[in-house]
Amino acid sequence: MILFKHIPLFICIFFFSLIVRSQNKDKVLFIGNSLTYYNNMPHMFEKVCENFNLNLTKEQSTYSGVSLKTHTSIFWYKKKGIDVETLKKYKELQYKFKVDSSKTIYPTTIEKIVNNNFKYIFIQEQQNYILNTFLRNNYTLPALKQFDSIKKEGTKIFLFQGYTGINYGKRCLKFTVCQQKKCVDEFYCSPDFKSFEEMNDTIINLYNSISQKIACEISPISQVFEQFRKNQPKLKLYKKGNHPTKQASFIIACVYFASISKTKNFDKLTYNPHLKNFKKIKAELTLFFQNYDFNNKAK
Repeated sequence: MILFKHIPLFICIFFFSLIVRSQNKDKVLFIGNSLTYYNNMPHMFEKVCENFNLNLTKEQSTYSGVSLKTHTSIFWYKKKGIDVETLKKYKELQYKFKVDSSKTIYPTTIEKIVNNNFKYIFIQEQQNYILNTFLRNNYTLPALKQFDSIKKEGTKIFLFQGYTGINYGKRCLKFTVCQQKKCVDEFYCSPDFKSFEEMNDTIINLYNSISQKIACEISPISQVFEQFRKNQPKLKLYKKGNHPTKQASFIIACVYFASISKTKNFDKLTYNPHLKNFKKIKAELTLFFQNYDFNNKAK
Protein backbone atom coordinates (compact mmCIF):
# COMPACT_ATOMS: atom_id res chain seq x y z
CA MET A 1 0.00 0.00 0.00
CA ILE A 2 2.94 2.34 0.61
CA LEU A 3 3.74 2.12 -3.08
CA PHE A 4 0.36 3.65 -4.01
CA LYS A 5 0.18 6.15 -1.15
CA HIS A 6 1.07 9.22 -3.17
CA ILE A 7 -0.57 8.22 -6.45
CA PRO A 8 -3.89 10.01 -7.20
CA LEU A 9 -6.92 7.77 -6.79
CA PHE A 10 -8.18 8.28 -10.35
CA ILE A 11 -4.85 7.01 -11.76
CA CYS A 12 -5.05 3.89 -9.58
CA ILE A 13 -8.62 3.28 -10.76
CA PHE A 14 -7.58 3.75 -14.40
CA PHE A 15 -4.74 1.22 -14.25
CA PHE A 16 -6.87 -1.23 -12.24
CA SER A 17 -9.57 -1.03 -14.93
CA LEU A 18 -6.97 -1.78 -17.61
CA ILE A 19 -5.83 -4.88 -15.71
CA VAL A 20 -9.41 -6.11 -15.25
CA ARG A 21 -10.22 -5.43 -18.90
CA SER A 22 -7.19 -7.41 -20.13
CA GLN A 23 -8.11 -10.33 -17.87
CA ASN A 24 -11.66 -10.37 -19.27
CA LYS A 25 -10.60 -10.56 -22.91
CA ASP A 26 -11.77 -13.63 -24.79
CA LYS A 27 -8.93 -15.76 -26.15
CA VAL A 28 -8.33 -16.72 -29.77
CA LEU A 29 -5.91 -19.44 -30.93
CA PHE A 30 -4.34 -19.55 -34.39
CA ILE A 31 -3.15 -23.01 -35.53
CA GLY A 32 -1.23 -23.35 -38.79
CA ASN A 33 2.04 -22.62 -40.55
CA SER A 34 3.64 -19.70 -42.38
CA LEU A 35 0.47 -18.98 -44.38
CA THR A 36 -1.00 -17.92 -41.03
CA TYR A 37 1.91 -16.18 -39.31
CA TYR A 38 3.30 -14.41 -42.42
CA ASN A 39 3.25 -10.59 -42.12
CA ASN A 40 2.13 -11.05 -38.49
CA MET A 41 -1.43 -11.66 -39.65
CA PRO A 42 -2.72 -12.61 -36.15
CA HIS A 43 -1.68 -9.15 -34.93
CA MET A 44 -3.58 -7.57 -37.83
CA PHE A 45 -6.63 -9.60 -36.83
CA GLU A 46 -6.32 -8.38 -33.25
CA LYS A 47 -6.13 -4.75 -34.44
CA VAL A 48 -9.16 -5.15 -36.74
CA CYS A 49 -11.14 -6.56 -33.80
CA GLU A 50 -10.02 -3.65 -31.63
CA ASN A 51 -11.18 -1.25 -34.36
CA PHE A 52 -14.70 -2.68 -34.05
CA ASN A 53 -14.61 -2.80 -30.22
CA LEU A 54 -14.37 -6.59 -30.10
CA ASN A 55 -12.46 -7.54 -26.95
CA LEU A 56 -10.13 -10.40 -27.97
CA THR A 57 -6.55 -11.45 -27.33
CA LYS A 58 -4.60 -13.88 -29.51
CA GLU A 59 -2.30 -16.84 -29.03
CA GLN A 60 -0.49 -18.76 -31.76
CA SER A 61 0.69 -22.25 -32.50
CA THR A 62 2.21 -21.65 -35.93
CA TYR A 63 5.39 -23.24 -37.29
CA SER A 64 6.97 -23.20 -40.72
CA GLY A 65 5.84 -25.87 -43.16
CA VAL A 66 3.87 -28.00 -40.71
CA SER A 67 0.63 -29.89 -41.29
CA LEU A 68 -2.18 -30.40 -38.80
CA LYS A 69 -0.91 -33.93 -38.21
CA THR A 70 2.37 -32.39 -36.99
CA HIS A 71 0.41 -30.21 -34.59
CA THR A 72 -1.04 -33.31 -32.93
CA SER A 73 2.33 -34.91 -32.12
CA ILE A 74 5.12 -32.30 -31.83
CA PHE A 75 6.38 -30.57 -28.69
CA TRP A 76 8.26 -27.42 -29.68
CA TYR A 77 11.36 -26.56 -27.68
CA LYS A 78 12.42 -23.13 -28.92
CA LYS A 79 12.58 -23.76 -32.70
CA LYS A 80 13.15 -27.51 -32.51
CA GLY A 81 10.25 -29.92 -32.84
CA ILE A 82 10.28 -33.15 -30.80
CA ASP A 83 7.80 -35.97 -31.50
CA VAL A 84 6.41 -36.82 -28.05
CA GLU A 85 4.82 -40.00 -29.41
CA THR A 86 8.30 -41.48 -29.84
CA LEU A 87 9.82 -42.91 -26.63
CA LYS A 88 13.37 -41.99 -27.65
CA LYS A 89 12.40 -38.38 -28.26
CA TYR A 90 10.40 -38.32 -25.05
CA LYS A 91 13.57 -39.18 -23.12
CA GLU A 92 15.41 -36.44 -25.02
CA LEU A 93 12.88 -33.95 -23.71
CA GLN A 94 13.46 -35.22 -20.18
CA TYR A 95 17.25 -35.32 -20.07
CA LYS A 96 18.47 -32.84 -22.68
CA PHE A 97 15.83 -30.14 -22.34
CA LYS A 98 14.98 -30.74 -18.65
CA VAL A 99 11.27 -30.98 -19.32
CA ASP A 100 9.38 -32.25 -16.27
CA SER A 101 8.48 -35.81 -17.24
CA SER A 102 6.52 -36.38 -14.03
CA LYS A 103 3.67 -34.59 -15.79
CA THR A 104 2.08 -35.51 -19.09
CA ILE A 105 4.00 -33.91 -21.95
CA TYR A 106 1.49 -32.79 -24.53
CA PRO A 107 2.29 -31.70 -28.06
CA THR A 108 2.46 -27.89 -27.95
CA THR A 109 -0.79 -27.24 -29.83
CA ILE A 110 -2.69 -29.88 -27.89
CA GLU A 111 -1.38 -28.42 -24.61
CA LYS A 112 -2.66 -24.97 -25.54
CA ILE A 113 -6.16 -26.28 -26.29
CA VAL A 114 -6.30 -28.49 -23.18
CA ASN A 115 -5.10 -25.81 -20.74
CA ASN A 116 -6.88 -22.74 -22.10
CA ASN A 117 -10.44 -21.64 -22.62
CA PHE A 118 -10.44 -20.25 -26.16
CA LYS A 119 -13.56 -18.62 -27.54
CA TYR A 120 -12.39 -19.17 -31.13
CA ILE A 121 -9.84 -21.49 -32.72
CA PHE A 122 -8.69 -20.69 -36.28
CA ILE A 123 -7.17 -23.69 -38.05
CA GLN A 124 -5.14 -23.69 -41.28
CA GLU A 125 -4.02 -26.88 -43.04
CA GLN A 126 -1.46 -27.39 -45.80
CA GLN A 127 -3.49 -27.11 -48.99
CA ASN A 128 -1.99 -30.21 -50.62
CA TYR A 129 -3.37 -32.29 -47.75
CA ILE A 130 -6.85 -31.00 -48.50
CA LEU A 131 -6.60 -31.69 -52.22
CA ASN A 132 -5.33 -35.27 -51.86
CA THR A 133 -8.00 -37.78 -50.79
CA PHE A 134 -5.65 -40.08 -48.84
CA LEU A 135 -3.95 -37.27 -46.92
CA ARG A 136 -7.22 -35.50 -46.23
CA ASN A 137 -8.95 -38.61 -44.87
CA ASN A 138 -6.01 -40.09 -42.96
CA TYR A 139 -4.26 -36.98 -41.62
CA THR A 140 -6.36 -33.81 -41.84
CA LEU A 141 -9.73 -35.12 -40.69
CA PRO A 142 -8.34 -37.12 -37.71
CA ALA A 143 -6.38 -34.06 -36.57
CA LEU A 144 -9.45 -31.81 -36.82
CA LYS A 145 -11.56 -34.35 -34.94
CA GLN A 146 -8.92 -34.48 -32.20
CA PHE A 147 -8.93 -30.69 -31.84
CA ASP A 148 -12.72 -30.71 -31.75
CA SER A 149 -12.81 -33.45 -29.09
CA ILE A 150 -10.52 -31.62 -26.63
CA LYS A 151 -11.75 -28.03 -27.03
CA LYS A 152 -13.71 -26.50 -24.19
CA GLU A 153 -17.49 -26.32 -24.32
CA GLY A 154 -18.57 -23.20 -26.19
CA THR A 155 -15.39 -22.90 -28.25
CA LYS A 156 -16.01 -22.33 -31.96
CA ILE A 157 -13.66 -23.68 -34.63
CA PHE A 158 -13.15 -21.82 -37.91
CA LEU A 159 -11.31 -23.48 -40.77
CA PHE A 160 -9.04 -21.43 -43.04
CA GLN A 161 -10.41 -22.04 -46.55
CA GLY A 162 -7.00 -22.39 -48.14
CA TYR A 163 -5.89 -20.85 -51.40
CA THR A 164 -3.40 -22.27 -53.90
CA GLY A 165 -1.98 -19.19 -55.56
CA ILE A 166 -2.14 -18.58 -59.28
CA ASN A 167 -1.03 -21.99 -60.55
CA TYR A 168 -3.44 -24.80 -61.34
CA GLY A 169 -2.79 -28.28 -62.70
CA LYS A 170 -1.55 -31.22 -60.63
CA ARG A 171 -0.13 -30.45 -57.18
CA CYS A 172 2.04 -33.09 -55.50
CA LEU A 173 3.53 -33.56 -52.05
CA LYS A 174 6.62 -35.73 -51.53
CA PHE A 175 7.12 -37.94 -48.50
CA THR A 176 10.42 -39.73 -47.90
CA VAL A 177 9.79 -43.06 -46.19
CA CYS A 178 12.74 -44.95 -44.68
CA GLN A 179 12.77 -48.58 -43.57
CA GLN A 180 15.86 -50.62 -42.67
CA LYS A 181 18.18 -47.83 -43.87
CA LYS A 182 16.51 -47.78 -47.27
CA CYS A 183 14.55 -44.66 -48.25
CA VAL A 184 12.02 -44.19 -51.03
CA ASP A 185 10.05 -41.15 -52.14
CA GLU A 186 6.27 -41.37 -52.20
CA PHE A 187 4.17 -38.76 -53.99
CA TYR A 188 0.64 -37.73 -53.06
CA CYS A 189 -1.03 -35.65 -55.76
CA SER A 190 -4.17 -33.67 -56.35
CA PRO A 191 -6.33 -34.09 -59.47
CA ASP A 192 -4.92 -32.46 -62.59
CA PHE A 193 -6.96 -29.27 -62.68
CA LYS A 194 -7.55 -27.83 -66.15
CA SER A 195 -8.35 -24.31 -64.96
CA PHE A 196 -8.05 -22.09 -61.90
CA GLU A 197 -11.86 -22.02 -61.63
CA GLU A 198 -12.05 -25.83 -61.53
CA MET A 199 -9.41 -25.93 -58.79
CA ASN A 200 -11.07 -23.19 -56.76
CA ASP A 201 -14.53 -24.79 -57.01
CA THR A 202 -13.02 -28.08 -55.82
CA ILE A 203 -11.40 -26.35 -52.85
CA ILE A 204 -14.68 -24.69 -51.83
CA ASN A 205 -16.61 -27.97 -52.07
CA LEU A 206 -13.98 -29.89 -50.09
CA TYR A 207 -13.98 -27.39 -47.24
CA ASN A 208 -17.77 -27.35 -47.12
CA SER A 209 -17.69 -31.16 -46.94
CA ILE A 210 -15.16 -31.06 -44.08
CA SER A 211 -17.31 -28.57 -42.15
CA GLN A 212 -20.17 -31.07 -42.23
CA LYS A 213 -17.97 -33.84 -40.78
CA ILE A 214 -16.62 -31.85 -37.84
CA ALA A 215 -18.45 -29.04 -36.08
CA CYS A 216 -16.68 -26.06 -37.63
CA GLU A 217 -17.39 -23.04 -39.78
CA ILE A 218 -15.48 -21.98 -42.88
CA SER A 219 -13.66 -18.67 -43.23
CA PRO A 220 -14.09 -18.13 -46.99
CA ILE A 221 -10.56 -16.96 -47.79
CA SER A 222 -10.25 -18.72 -51.14
CA GLN A 223 -13.60 -17.30 -52.26
CA VAL A 224 -12.58 -13.79 -51.23
CA PHE A 225 -9.24 -14.14 -53.02
CA GLU A 226 -11.08 -15.29 -56.15
CA GLN A 227 -13.19 -12.13 -56.12
CA PHE A 228 -10.09 -9.97 -55.71
CA ARG A 229 -8.41 -11.89 -58.53
CA LYS A 230 -11.31 -11.05 -60.86
CA ASN A 231 -12.21 -7.53 -59.71
CA GLN A 232 -8.79 -6.22 -58.65
CA PRO A 233 -6.30 -8.06 -60.90
CA LYS A 234 -3.53 -5.51 -60.24
CA LEU A 235 -3.71 -6.06 -56.49
CA LYS A 236 -0.97 -8.58 -55.73
CA LEU A 237 -1.96 -11.40 -53.37
CA TYR A 238 0.87 -13.92 -53.62
CA LYS A 239 4.60 -13.96 -53.08
CA LYS A 240 7.09 -16.54 -54.28
CA GLY A 241 6.42 -19.84 -52.54
CA ASN A 242 2.68 -19.11 -52.38
CA HIS A 243 3.04 -16.92 -49.30
CA PRO A 244 0.59 -14.03 -48.96
CA THR A 245 1.63 -10.45 -49.56
CA LYS A 246 1.07 -8.00 -46.72
CA GLN A 247 -2.21 -6.84 -48.25
CA ALA A 248 -3.30 -10.48 -48.66
CA SER A 249 -2.55 -11.16 -44.97
CA PHE A 250 -4.63 -8.11 -44.10
CA ILE A 251 -7.49 -9.49 -46.20
CA ILE A 252 -7.19 -12.84 -44.38
CA ALA A 253 -7.35 -11.03 -41.01
CA CYS A 254 -10.51 -9.22 -42.14
CA VAL A 255 -12.11 -12.45 -43.38
CA TYR A 256 -11.46 -14.08 -40.00
CA PHE A 257 -13.00 -11.06 -38.28
CA ALA A 258 -16.07 -11.20 -40.53
CA SER A 259 -16.39 -14.93 -39.83
CA ILE A 260 -16.78 -14.44 -36.08
CA SER A 261 -18.62 -11.11 -36.10
CA LYS A 262 -20.81 -11.70 -39.20
CA THR A 263 -19.82 -8.21 -40.31
CA LYS A 264 -20.93 -7.33 -43.83
CA ASN A 265 -19.64 -3.77 -44.03
CA PHE A 266 -16.02 -2.61 -43.64
CA ASP A 267 -16.64 1.10 -44.27
CA LYS A 268 -15.92 1.95 -40.63
CA LEU A 269 -12.59 0.13 -40.58
CA THR A 270 -9.88 2.74 -39.92
CA TYR A 271 -6.97 0.45 -38.95
CA ASN A 272 -4.60 0.47 -41.92
CA PRO A 273 -1.25 -1.40 -41.68
CA HIS A 274 0.30 1.07 -44.19
CA LEU A 275 -1.38 -0.32 -47.32
CA LYS A 276 -1.74 1.81 -50.47
CA ASN A 277 -4.81 -0.17 -51.59
CA PHE A 278 -6.60 0.14 -48.23
CA LYS A 279 -9.78 1.76 -49.60
CA LYS A 280 -10.04 -0.73 -52.48
CA ILE A 281 -9.61 -3.64 -50.08
CA LYS A 282 -12.34 -2.34 -47.75
CA ALA A 283 -14.74 -1.79 -50.66
CA GLU A 284 -14.10 -5.25 -52.13
CA LEU A 285 -14.55 -6.96 -48.75
CA THR A 286 -17.83 -5.12 -48.23
CA LEU A 287 -19.01 -6.14 -51.71
CA PHE A 288 -18.16 -9.78 -51.03
CA PHE A 289 -19.77 -10.09 -47.60
CA GLN A 290 -22.93 -8.21 -48.60
CA ASN A 291 -23.47 -11.11 -51.01
CA TYR A 292 -22.28 -13.91 -48.71
CA ASP A 293 -24.38 -16.29 -46.68
CA PHE A 294 -22.59 -17.09 -43.42
CA ASN A 295 -23.94 -20.63 -43.65
CA ASN A 296 -20.87 -21.08 -45.92
CA LYS A 297 -22.67 -20.62 -49.21
CA ALA A 298 -22.23 -17.76 -51.64
CA LYS A 299 -25.50 -16.22 -52.84
